[in-house]
Amino acid sequence: MCARSQTVSRRVVSSNLLPKLRDFLVVEKQQRVYVQQEPKQDDFGVHNNAVWVVSSLSDDAELVPKLAAHGILETLCDQLLAYDQSSTQRKALGAMSRLVCVVDMDIELLQAIIDHVVESVRRNVPVPEAQRTVANALAVIVAILKAGKSSQERAQQHQQRRPQSQQQQQRQLGEGSDDINVRQVVLQRDGLRVALELLGAADSRVKLQSFVVVSEFVDNHPDPVEVRELLLGSEEQGGSHALLSLVRAISDEARSTAAAAATTAPVTSRARDKNELLLVVLTLLNMIIADETLKMKLTPTTYDVVLQMVVSTSTNPASTSYQQRVLAESLKALTTMTRANQIAEICPEAALASSVETLEPGGVSAIQDDQLVQLALLGVALMTTGGVSDAAAVVELSGAVDTLVRLLSSKSTNTQANAVWVVSNISSEGRRESVAKLPTSIDARIVATLRLLNLTRRADPKNSRKVHFERIVLQFALVRDAFTTLRSIFRQFANVEKDGLDFEGLKAALNALGAQIKETDMSEIFYESDMVRDNSLSQNEFVVSLAIAHLLGLITNFDSIKNSLVHAPEDVTVVTAPDQPPLESEGTSSKLIAKALDLMVTAYLLFDNDASGTIQTNEVLAQMRQHSNNSNPGSHNRIARMASGLPAKTIRDERIKELDFDQDGTITFQEFVLTFQRWAGSDDDDDDE
Repeated sequence: MCARSQTVSRRVVSSNLLPKLRDFLVVEKQQRVYVQQEPKQDDFGVHNNAVWVVSSLSDDAELVPKLAAHGILETLCDQLLAYDQSSTQRKALGAMSRLVCVVDMDIELLQAIIDHVVESVRRNVPVPEAQRTVANALAVIVAILKAGKSSQERAQQHQQRRPQSQQQQQRQLGEGSDDINVRQVVLQRDGLRVALELLGAADSRVKLQSFVVVSEFVDNHPDPVEVRELLLGSEEQGGSHALLSLVRAISDEARSTAAAAATTAPVTSRARDKNELLLVVLTLLNMIIADETLKMKLTPTTYDVVLQMVVSTSTNPASTSYQQRVLAESLKALTTMTRANQIAEICPEAALASSVETLEPGGVSAIQDDQLVQLALLGVALMTTGGVSDAAAVVELSGAVDTLVRLLSSKSTNTQANAVWVVSNISSEGRRESVAKLPTSIDARIVATLRLLNLTRRADPKNSRKVHFERIVLQFALVRDAFTTLRSIFRQFANVEKDGLDFEGLKAALNALGAQIKETDMSEIFYESDMVRDNSLSQNEFVVSLAIAHLLGLITNFDSIKNSLVHAPEDVTVVTAPDQPPLESEGTSSKLIAKALDLMVTAYLLFDNDASGTIQTNEVLAQMRQHSNNSNPGSHNRIARMASGLPAKTIRDERIKELDFDQDGTITFQEFVLTFQRWAGSDDDDDDE
């Protein structure tokens, strides 16, 4: 359509259709008008067609103000929840996201829109066919936040242009205090809460819009304390799952980026959506780590992943401008999170500045000497071998980020290799040196449950006889037999491509085992079980998740194994302690697994001398040495035979170091379960035998 025809069409629509369109949007009116007509199946009525017309007209930027002037936004808001979920609501929300940008909303209208949008999200989240509706609803919240920031910026600019005397008079009279704080309204009406809850959504469009909502809320937020509290959660909660969702999104998208870089397939719309999500997530990451507290929380879990993403993106020969933006955000995050402690000893600040200056824009002539660039990169690489912590050095390196992005895609393999070396060096955060991890409510519940269980058992007269570690070793065969069944369960739900169990796989496995666990608890169990932080559970880490769920009573029994999963293998031999009754033959698999997990809890409590809910490495050493000294030689031989040929001294002196996985001196229940499997002779490595 030519420009003249478009102008004529707009005039016709404005003068004839818009004055009447508002009435057609009201469901009850249309039902009264057409009450005599027999409704047909899948017939949404005239209001549905009217909404689709509004949605189409709102795509025209010149018609949007006219739609707003005729009260279309208010009508759509009033009727939103009466529309069909999967089609009419979706179109109505799409139109609303474009209309809120031009309407000067008062507080009542703003609250009503957010309330209806939030209710629409909560109704549609459980409906698989309505996920696009949920994404459009979140887009309305995004538009509201953007409109609020634009309005605030215009007000500030207007205020700055006013004479000094008028500004002072306005402050004295208190004028301008009626301005709406859009962020606070969105927060108070649960607009941000629904977005935080959907950060881990399975639908990529919903996940994308959720992260955009959070990004818009966090961007240039005047109160960093409020942002910190929202993302970390209260101390009673043990932390919010929002940061866990952020870490998981970065890890998932990094894998997808690496996989896409390894193929030459054409870019699909889904791939573009994932790229957009990755950029949004990284941008949000850079906003969050500007806060020192949040940076300390996120650095240990995101550093290596972001570095891998830099390498995979930079080595893609067909990288787009969009991927270059992703690379730039990744490097920015790496530079911010870098905090090694040896830059002052490794090189003088002047030497580093001199080398970096060559890499900065304008630092060399327009026709760059490739050898000079390589020497500069080599110099920076050698001088940052131990990482970067000095503030001045970080500033120097930040100035060369754009050049590093370009050199990572250099045609010269030597230049590219040296550039990657530099990035790797400035990214040498040393995750293993920092043992900080995100606090979770599940971890707090694990410690509290263990403490209570220990005190309860000690107070029970029936448990007066002290359990020795030798009795635990005698039942190692039971643990191995239980893991024969668990290995089959793990294989049914493991992701072949990731060579492990991803979050969705864990959910499916626990649901099949009869567990009724909230999404937030499931997310935290996955995080606590992912000991190596690769966003995937190995077979041993899967057992850690089962042990956590069993300890907290989230899985009361494993009876569903015999119905929906696998039966115990024929060669399984159920070994019980001499003072324990034998297991019944019926339901052997379920009882076998429950008994093995109970045995792990008993073993852990054996070393928790002070009933604190955690154990120290010195407690384990003292306990095992005591039992070794008090045992007779015949007992040593029996233990050695039952423990698959591992003498007690070998377990005490060589395998004890495996317990403290993060080397912080404290052995958590998760770490103990992971190592206990190796003690019992059931490990991931046994899977191939």
